[in-house]
Amino acid sequence: MLSRRIETLFKSSRVKRVMFEKITKKVRPSVEEERALKKRVNGFLKEVKKHAKEAKPVVGGSFGKGTWLSGKHDVDVFLVFKDEEDISEKTGMLLKKAFKDVERVHGSRDYFVVKEKGSVFEVIPVVRIRRAKEAKNMTDVSLLHVGWVKKRLNKKLADQVRLAKKFFRAQKVYGAETFIRGFSGYVVEILIIYYGSFLELLKHALHWKKGMMLDPSGHGVDINKHKGAALILVDPVQPVRNAAAGVSEERFDRLVKACRKFVQRPAESWFEEKEISWQGLKEKDIVLEVIPLEGKADVVGTKMVKAFEEIKNCLKKEGFGVVDADWEWNERAFFWFTVKNKELEKKYKHFGPPLKMKEHVAVFKKEYKKVGVENDRMFVWKVRKHTGVKEFVKALINDKKIVERVKFIIIKHP
Repeated sequence: MLSRRIETLFKSSRVKRVMFEKITKKVRPSVEEERALKKRVNGFLKEVKKHAKEAKPVVGGSFGKGTWLSGKHDVDVFLVFKDEEDISEKTGMLLKKAFKDVERVHGSRDYFVVKEKGSVFEVIPVVRIRRAKEAKNMTDVSLLHVGWVKKRLNKKLADQVRLAKKFFRAQKVYGAETFIRGFSGYVVEILIIYYGSFLELLKHALHWKKGMMLDPSGHGVDINKHKGAALILVDPVQPVRNAAAGVSEERFDRLVKACRKFVQRPAESWFEEKEISWQGLKEKDIVLEVIPLEGKADVVGTKMVKAFEEIKNCLKKEGFGVVDADWEWNERAFFWFTVKNKELEKKYKHFGPPLKMKEHVAVFKKEYKKVGVENDRMFVWKVRKHTGVKEFVKALINDKKIVERVKFIIIKHP
């Protein structure tokens, strides 16, 4: 049935020519928008060049490759040095001479965020290299990624990348940040170049299986080196690296499911980025509004997701049984959970070691007076502090492991 729907989708001129062209026009920057951003970028580069005596600024990222989406005006600029000596310090000093709003971001090599005339520029210091194996820092390989993509892209393929990015964003699987763990722009570009179009990517993604390997440049890499990855995408310029290593199993599964649903019911709505409100989550058992800490998005987002995982794991451990759980962070952040049991018994069995582990059994008996045996395993009856899921979560969000990772949490539902 699914294969029949795929064939129908691929033969449908309406899907190909009308819907996709309409979406492409929306996501492709207009001539005026592109001209305006180019003017800002050129002005920024001109100021950098005045102070960059030892380095050359090169535009990278989606703007540099021509795959940026309309309305997205963040620009990556690589400051290319001949050697590695103090390049973050040198970059910071020259940027502060040229611009007022400069923020230093710590990483494997510090980089800088500059806000200038309505655009955000990420300035990344790198060392000039010819081959990936010469890199002393992963960021040095970034320009090789840019070069590989630009060499293989044309205007038609660039629009296919935009279509894919828009679909991935709408399905909430786009973004290489550690708190998202989705598909990076570079990964999407490789996939489109490899498959040749968004529709071909869609067609193949329907049948993706966890741990599968794609090798666009035919490097013939040993798959066991990347065991455990949701998707193995051999980096065309750095064969020892899995370009999709950051993609979580959850984001991988979500994309595959979205592709299957799209084939069953093609519509423009699959490309619409929708912000979730707590009113739209009322069917969930628990909805929490989360106020993140202040700071860089990647850092505070990672802490926030750790708080989410802690709550989810505690719900499972306590016995409520998590059936569904997710989070979203746009203007506001929400966690939501659907559980198997909203109410638990006051008393429950706390299991200890199996009888064959005699030393551990002795310790268990010493700690608890009234013990029992079930299926050759020690247990003791315990009493829960909270039997209802709402009361449990109310107490849990005040736990130190949660409190130190977010500013505060409000229970919105129930």
